[in-house]
Amino acid sequence: MKGRQQILRRYQQVSVLTASAEQLIIALIDEALSSIHTARQAMEKEEVAEQNQHLQRAQECVLQVIPFIEAGKEQGQALIAVYDYLNRQLVKANMANDRSALEEIADFLGKQKEDWQLALHHRRKKHAEDFI
Repeated sequence: MKGRQQILRRYQQVSVLTASAEQLIIALIDEALSSIHTARQAMEKEEVAEQNQHLQRAQECVLQVIPFIEAGKEQGQALIAVYDYLNRQLVKANMANDRSALEEIADFLGKQKEDWQLALHHRRKKHAEDFI
């Protein structure tokens, strides 16, 4: 069993190292969404420490998306501002125990995930066309 876990860990490491920017962003958003979901459950149970831990993880994920965005373009600057705003909203939601704010953030991140998946699809399509 231990060998199997080592193989899985190695596979995950290689997957991260070989992933495209879009794939990494999607993975970060997935992790943020999962953390928000778990934090909402903790919030309902009034488990403040667990809520805080998961919302801090969601913040980390949101902030880790920013370096992947092209800051030199006007659209990139706007998107960076959005992710910075989401981070601040996560802090406020955590401090105020605001479940509705978490739902809004999760909805927005879900839409962002769809956009990044579409960008990845277009990149793959273009890449395939380059070889045909």
